[in-house]
Formats: sequence, structure tokens, C-alpha cells
Amino acid sequence: MTAGRHGDDSTTADVVVIGGGINGAAAAFHLATRGAGRVVLLDVPSPRSATPKSGAMLTLHHPSLPQASLAHAGLRELARVPELTGLPTGFTRSGIVHLLPPRYANTMRDAVAAQQAAGIPVRELPLPELAALFPGADLDDVGAAVVEPDSGYADPVLTTRAYLEGARRAGADVRHTAVRRVLTGGGRVKGVETEAGDTVSAPAVVLAAGVWSARLLEPLGIDLGLGARRVQITRFRVEPGSLPDGAPVLLDQVRGSWIRPDTPTSLLAGLEMGVPVEGPADGPEGVDQWYVDMCRAKLAGRFAGLSSAAMRGGWAGLIAMSPHGRPVIDELAEATGLFCAVADSGSSFKTAPVVGKCLAEWIVDGAPRSANLTPFGRSRPAGPGPSDDGYGRFGSAAKLAREIHQLRRAPSRTQEGRST
Repeated sequence: MTAGRHGDDSTTADVVVIGGGINGAAAAFHLATRGAGRVVLLDVPSPRSATPKSGAMLTLHHPSLPQASLAHAGLRELARVPELTGLPTGFTRSGIVHLLPPRYANTMRDAVAAQQAAGIPVRELPLPELAALFPGADLDDVGAAVVEPDSGYADPVLTTRAYLEGARRAGADVRHTAVRRVLTGGGRVKGVETEAGDTVSAPAVVLAAGVWSARLLEPLGIDLGLGARRVQITRFRVEPGSLPDGAPVLLDQVRGSWIRPDTPTSLLAGLEMGVPVEGPADGPEGVDQWYVDMCRAKLAGRFAGLSSAAMRGGWAGLIAMSPHGRPVIDELAEATGLFCAVADSGSSFKTAPVVGKCLAEWIVDGAPRSANLTPFGRSRPAGPGPSDDGYGRFGSAAKLAREIHQLRRAPSRTQEGRST
């Protein structure tokens, strides 16, 4: 297609990308550098967008081998971003440790064996080695542990900026413009109409708009069952020595919480459970006081020295969930040329580098090659869902949900968290 303009209110392109978070940015970069023609990315950053609020943890281990494999491909691709764009991602190879209750020990060992056979760098962490890694921690309720030595975390803003700047350098047109609707006709996508009333015509559109995706699909008669959840992260000030130097990310699937290094005097913490909300506009940006209290209690239950950790701030963002708890990455049958990467359920940061590349391969070359996306199709193969995927999406999800419900019913105030 010849790219250009027709009048003041119509633009032609080869691919339109909707959404400038990590999924859209990675897709735009790979499309532009793969020779997709004219790539136009449309996005209006929202303070509730998921990407800038992400904990950006690059976890590999999962009881589902397809999800573990996709995460591993994403980690490998993320490592290439500085080379490809000349810009940093803030990646820190801290390692990641998973704690599991005794009832999941055998499931964990089966999953680890399958992942190792697939070349994924994970291993069981013997409990004596775990205790040596976290001296003084209360680990009595831990029945098994997994370590990912090559994993860690990155900076979500730096990484997204690297992709967007790389896309611009490769010729992509990045615009701060909201999309009103996706245009279709004759069973094909035709482009998009912006909130300003302009039209961008294109034979291919990538939808990566997070919780805003459902409202763009609804007029097309496409229902992916997407729901929105509000997730929060709290930052705590910690005294030197409260945690071992060089401590890894800790995903505590016994108590339903996680800890991530932040600075020498602070850490990030959260719960693996989002609160359902009605839509993209719901909920304050700051962290709720009940959430701070619960996170602090979870920390103190493992590390007594963190019982008086002071909250330094916090934030909340919105993630999209699918009914089965897995992302939907597919070309939608209702409109040929309409691709989506939605419903990441909070996991897109670690997979977006390879998902964006696969979408570019699909559009330019006719099929994705860098990862197997079949398990994430709209009509995915039968398999375990979020409540029966080996660990049950999160080992203590039901108990944690009850705790959250009780705390939210108790009198509390909302603390608008600020980083200081």
C-alpha cells in the first residue's frame, strides 16, 4: 500500500497499532524494523494504564509449559532491546524465588522437569539452600521452592520508551491520539477512526489497548469476555540488613504476596490478587490503606524485621483479564487483518518483547515464528484454566480473596501514595 494523506482527515497506512503500552510499543518497533511499510501507533497515555504501573518482574516458572515458554522467549528478546534500540531497559538480574505450600511440591517438580527439558533455566531450590538464602526468615509453612537464576526485573517505562523511540527511528508515526472505533467492511478490517474524527485506513490493525480494548471490540460484535481489575503496588522503606544483600525477587505463593528489590533502602510489595472493577475509569491511582496494612503483615510474617516498615508510597493500575486467565493473542475471524494482544492478566511485560515480534512476523511474513502462540488463540486448545492450572492461578487465591474482602469491609481510609 502507498502511505500518505488524502485531505486533512484521512491517512493511509500499512499497519495501525492501537495502544502505546509495552505490547503496542514492541509491536510497532518490530513492524517498523521488519519492513511492514507505514506503521502508525495511536495512543493517549492514561494515568491508570498498566505498563507504567507494572512491577516488571520477568518470571519464567509457571505450571503451564506454554506460558513458561512464552515468558522465556520474552526474557531472551528483552535482553536484545539495548542492542536493537541503543537504549536501556533497566534490567536487573536479581534472580527470582518461588515459595510453594507442601501440597504443590509434586506438581512443581513435574513442571520444573518439563521446563528444564524445554531449555528454560529453572530448578528446584532445596529447603536448606532456601533457608541459607534468607537467614532468619520464617519458612515453616513452605513445602517447596523454585529458583530462576537468570530472571529479575526491569524498568517498564524505560523499556517501553526504548521500543517507541526505536520505532520512531525506523519510521513509525507515533501519535498521541485516541481511537474512537475500528473500521471494518466485507469481513476485513479497514482502519480506525480517531476521537478527533480523522480516519487512518489500513489493511492491518493491532489492538493492544489493555482495559480499553473491550469497548473497541464491542461495536464489532466481538466479545472476548474481558474484565478489568485494579492492582496495587506498595513501596516500603527498609533498614539496611532487613533483607540479605542481593536478595532475589520473592514470589510467595504460600501467603499470596510478593517482594521485589527497589533501591538500597526500599522494596516493592504486592498481593497476587486484583480487585474487579467496572471499567477503565474506576478507582484512584493511589494505594489503599487496607492494602498497605495487608502487604506489611505479609512481609512481617516472613521477615520479622519488616514489621514496622514505613510505607513510602504506592500506586494502582488496571489490567484486563480473560475468563481463562491467559492472554488472547490472535487474528480475529470477524475481521481479517485485525490482530489482538489483550487480556494479559498482568503478565504482559515479560512476554511483550516476543509477542510484539511475533505479531510483526504474522503480519509481514504470514505466520509467527519466534514463539508458539497457538495456546493463546481465541479458540485455544482445551487445557487447565485459572483455577486448576496445577497451583490454581495462585496457591492461596481463595484464602487471599477472603482476607481482602474482610479488610475492605473494615473501616479504613484511602492513602494516596506518592513516591518520595
